[in-house]
Amino acid sequence: MMGVSGLSGDPAFPPTEPPMPPLPLGRSGACLAKAMNKLGWHWWPSDTTVATVDYEGRARCINLGHCTPACAQGAKASTTSPTGRSRCAPVSSCARIAGARDHDQ
Repeated sequence: MMGVSGLSGDPAFPPTEPPMPPLPLGRSGACLAKAMNKLGWHWWPSDTTVATVDYEGRARCINLGHCTPACAQGAKASTTSPTGRSRCAPVSSCARIAGARDHDQ
């Protein structure tokens, strides 16, 4: 595993023990949680590959900004990051199928 942060105990899924504590909910997460509680809906903070503590060479998240495109701090792991690549098997991302037509044709 690349290092997952999360909260154990979600009754909707099998037990897990993420190696790092969960990210804080933040204002929007707290607002959504309050709304779901009011509706009686089950919710649980999702696991993520963002480091919440220093972990195996990755510095913890210090909230530099939006992490979707990339993480300037290096806290977000992925299979394409140097820290993630060493633990993941290479995967073929495309294949040519004989007789298949291109969409442009």
